[in-house]
Amino acid sequence: MRFFNPNNDSLEDFKGTNKLVTKRYANVQRVEEAEIIGILIGTVVCDNYMSIINQLKRDILKAGKKFYEVLVGKINEPKLKNF
Repeated sequence: MRFFNPNNDSLEDFKGTNKLVTKRYANVQRVEEAEIIGILIGTVVCDNYMSIINQLKRDILKAGKKFYEVLVGKINEPKLKNF
């Protein structure tokens, strides 16, 4: 994968420090290809969480995809395995 470097107006290859960027890109591609998206809600104590979740749901539906919403409270490994 290559990226544009505006400092010297050239295309450069991703190197070791950019592995996170390539992993993120791969994950974004997987979400774009998915037909169903899971929304895992781990806590509801932060402010305006419902408006964020509702916006996420609208965006998913706007993209023509389905979603499952799961509220688990405190997230731990056994709960994630069941999901």
